[in-house]
Amino acid sequence: MKILILLTFIFCTFSLMAKSPHSIKTLSLNLHGYHPMGEKERYLEDRAGNLTLTSSSIHYFRPLEIIRGNQNRLNQLSLNLKELSPDIIFLQEVGAGSPNTRNKTCQDFYKKFSYDYAFENTSLRLEKKLDELGKKFTNLLACRGNIGWFTGPTQFIDQRIVTKDGNVIFDFDTNPYPHGILIEGSSIMVSKRLKVLDHQIYNDPYNYLNERFFYQMATISDEDNNWFLAVNIHAGHKINHFEQSILIKKNILNYLKNHKHPETFTGILIAGDFNARLFRPNSKQDIQSDFSEISTVLFEVKKENQFDFLLDNIADHQKIQTLQQELIKLNESSYKPWASILDKKEFDQRLNDSLNEFKLLQKAYLQSPYKNYLMMQSSLETASEQDLCHPNKGLAGACFFNNNIDFIMKTSSFNISNAYVVFAKNDWTSLDYISDHPGIFSELLY
Repeated sequence: MKILILLTFIFCTFSLMAKSPHSIKTLSLNLHGYHPMGEKERYLEDRAGNLTLTSSSIHYFRPLEIIRGNQNRLNQLSLNLKELSPDIIFLQEVGAGSPNTRNKTCQDFYKKFSYDYAFENTSLRLEKKLDELGKKFTNLLACRGNIGWFTGPTQFIDQRIVTKDGNVIFDFDTNPYPHGILIEGSSIMVSKRLKVLDHQIYNDPYNYLNERFFYQMATISDEDNNWFLAVNIHAGHKINHFEQSILIKKNILNYLKNHKHPETFTGILIAGDFNARLFRPNSKQDIQSDFSEISTVLFEVKKENQFDFLLDNIADHQKIQTLQQELIKLNESSYKPWASILDKKEFDQRLNDSLNEFKLLQKAYLQSPYKNYLMMQSSLETASEQDLCHPNKGLAGACFFNNNIDFIMKTSSFNISNAYVVFAKNDWTSLDYISDHPGIFSELLY
């Protein structure tokens, strides 16, 4: 009898262990270059002496301020990450290279130093600090190659940069950074407890103009050989965003159709700075419907009580017509005028091309073994809907961030354990915090 009880206990224990879900913690954060945390706020002063509080753009800071501020940021962020203990960190606008270097290249982005060099890739410096704190990561770098934070000869012709106490940072008619401050890219940092099976860097054309979109994708496996795709993006605006989302989903499907990994595929995560808000035409609770953006719908395809662009034989025409009308509306110059396409011929062709691609892509997914991975959900929004948002208040955690454009999107194969906005006090003028952007944290079960 005792033996039977013991065997039953062992069987039940192993059964529970077999059914126990796997968990991964993820964090997405736009580093916004060398953020000068702890430095004084910047003001624009015109020639009449009028002051206007301005953003924390790093070309408003002297090199020593940039070095000191970014060091402060890294010290704080590494401690925050130790506390959050994410398994995967998606970083955008990762900076590398010195403002004193005339010709910055991707070599500067990838170069590793044996010591803590102020202008080494910020993600590599963060990796070192986390390693010192006992958190070990595989760092997947992707150099976008653009040089950021230039100043021009006329930038300070009518206004100069000062602090509130009257200290002149850059005077009228100066040009402190004619060669830019840094070279930019992105990074996916993967905990050593997970295995990186593959890392792809994409820089593909997404429209007839041959404009290109840069992003990275990692294939990651857990200890039981369950693997998933982790995509890190910094997307564009308006029609560009819609075109880029088609490219991303198309490349994902092609990858899945041709992969050489075990048949234990688990799902897809797409994280980063989307530069667009989710389309919520029937919700005025958190964002005005006029400012939700139709360009993001391909990530979700369908959202209950909001929209349905999942195509079927009966309603295809009406859905495409609605999508077309909303994209035309989004292109109007009353919203993000600098991102609108004013050339009607160009816009019409790009609109028609992208709508056709949208239809073909849905068909390709729905006719493939991966049809269940077409639709995705925002981890943050899902957590709020399921009452699973449990923010870390000590890290300025929140369940909502107004006008949010940073997301971790997931396929339904991942369940939510917790998700929230982290570093919610980050903003565009204050230098008290680690970036201009908030972060998104999520713990997922599968």
